[in-house]
Amino acid sequence: MTKLIDEYKSPQHKVLAMLHLGREKLRVEYKTVREELRASENQVRAVEASRETWRARAKVAEEELRRFEKKS
Repeated sequence: MTKLIDEYKSPQHKVLAMLHLGREKLRVEYKTVREELRASENQVRAVEASRETWRARAKVAEEELRRFEKKS
């Protein structure tokens, strides 16, 4: 897949510029994807924490309801 620079017919400075531009585009794309991944991971952590909080609150409410029903 890789070629030596001498195998291209275009001038070396143009080939190098093209390869450099392609590399820079990939770096920008990778950075964007990495930032989106981090944001998604943070969102998942926040949702899981919220669910756990609500689950704990529901258990406490159920226990209080059971205690109240036993007293009645």
